[in-house]
Amino acid sequence: ATLSCGLGSCTTSQPCRIPVCSGATCSEVVATDGTECNDGNIETWNDECTGGECRGVHPCQGVVCPPISQCTISSTCIPYSGNCSVVFVADETPCDDYDGTTVDDKCK
Repeated sequence: ATLSCGLGSCTTSQPCRIPVCSGATCSEVVATDGTECNDGNIETWNDECTGGECRGVHPCQGVVCPPISQCTISSTCIPYSGNCSVVFVADETPCDDYDGTTVDDKCK
């Protein structure tokens, strides 16, 4: 941020620091917590100032993607959405549908 000040200008490269002029003297103050900012990381959302630092939340922070069934190998969090993607086992992989009346259960 840049602020014209007396005969010059005050500049800060920190998104959560605000330039302040006092006559021709420049100083900085910390932006209020919760002020929107850009942390420069395209993988984070809802960037805001906290304690003078710009921080965003990674969409996969705290997301758990467990396998959905016996017919999935894994489930992984997608960084740009926070959603889980699923990888399926090959068709015809043996599984158990826990139905005692069926035999030779297979993934499809």
